[in-house]
Order: sequence, then C-alpha cells, then structure tokens
Amino acid sequence: MGEPATPQGWPPRPLSLFVWGSHREANDLVAYALARELDPSLFWLEVGEAPRRSATSEPARLGWVPADHVYLAHDPEALAPRELPTRGLHEYVRGDESASRLDALSGFLRLPNVVQEIVSRAPPAPRPCAVVFANAERAPALLRRSDGPSLVILEALREASVSVVVSYTGRAPVDRLGFDVVLRMDVPGLSSWHEAQFTCERTFAHGPFHVGETARLSSVPAFVSTFGRLASRK
Repeated sequence: MGEPATPQGWPPRPLSLFVWGSHREANDLVAYALARELDPSLFWLEVGEAPRRSATSEPARLGWVPADHVYLAHDPEALAPRELPTRGLHEYVRGDESASRLDALSGFLRLPNVVQEIVSRAPPAPRPCAVVFANAERAPALLRRSDGPSLVILEALREASVSVVVSYTGRAPVDRLGFDVVLRMDVPGLSSWHEAQFTCERTFAHGPFHVGETARLSSVPAFVSTFGRLASRK
C-alpha cells in the first residue's frame, strides 16, 4: 500500500486535478475534498443537470457549497472553448497592453460563459480560487483529444489564477493526462469507503501523491473529513 498519502502543502499556483472512477458519488466527494484543500470558498459547476433532489451524498445538494457558488451547465456543448471575436482583441484592450496581459485576456475570452462568470466572481486572494467540474463525463466534447479543448480551458484558467478539479465517472479519456494530478478511484460503495482505494496516475514533482501509489481513502485526512462528515449525517 505504500506510505499514507497526505494532500498537504499544495503549491501556491493554479493546479488542475482529475478524479475518475465508476462510483459517481465517491468521485464528487473526493473532488470536493481536494478543491476545499485548495480553496475553502470553492465554486461548484454541475454539468448536464441539477443535483438530484433525492441525492444524499452530493456536496452541492448537501449545502456544503454556498448556493451562490453553485452553477449549472444545462447544455454540455456550451462548455467547449469559444472562438475569439472576429476582430480579435483590439476592441477590448488598449494598444499599450503587455503581451502577457493579452495572452491572459485572450484565454479568458475563450472560456465558456458560465466559467467566465465564475472567474469574474472569484475574489482576490493569496491563493488561487478553485472550481469543481462535477460529472464532466456528460460533456464528452470537452475532453476530446483531437483538438484538446480541455487543455485550452485549463491554460486559460491557469492564466486567470484558478485551480480546477474535474470529477469524471466511467472510463477516463486520454486527455486526463494533461492535468497536473490524476487520481483513479476504486470505490465499490460509500458504506465501505474506509477500505476503498485510489491510485495516483499522474502528479507534479514534490506533490502530495506519488505516481503509481495505491492507498486507502482513509489514509488521507481531507478524504476522512469529507466522508466522515457524510457518515455523520446518517
């Protein structure tokens, strides 16, 4: 099993994390736990449909994310990167703007409308804000390797000082390898989460996980706090 993993000491820069597996609720809970480590005031973007009224394990439905920080992307196709305006950036910026500023603005303009709104609302802070893309498998075009739209969005969010955590249920796409951290969940059910495991498929140098490491969810304090919080409600 290796040494217990501890997601402490995240670097103070925007990060991208991808959580995937066959158990939707577990993926969302792990994504929430990681995002909260990065930013306690995280935003939550639900892809495809609103949280189910009958759900008892979804962070947004449980009220763990403030209602004004929860967004819905009803049309998954609308999450694809936007084309830049026909006239380029000159109608939006002054002529003396720096090249780095132009790059950041061009990336922002390519973000989907709902993501632009989240970025615009993120308050200035010493660390980047975080947004969870929950149930991202409902937007398959977002993670299509042929044109790499996810990489465009990740780069734009990085330029905007936003960390992103993606929760994905099912067989993961190849594009997940463009993320800083990739965790594969092996969770048969929420009732047995203490024994459930995860495997780190990708991470950054000196990160909290190690490539190829398999460990129990119960070895990570952030996961214990989140799953324990859910268990205490029952």
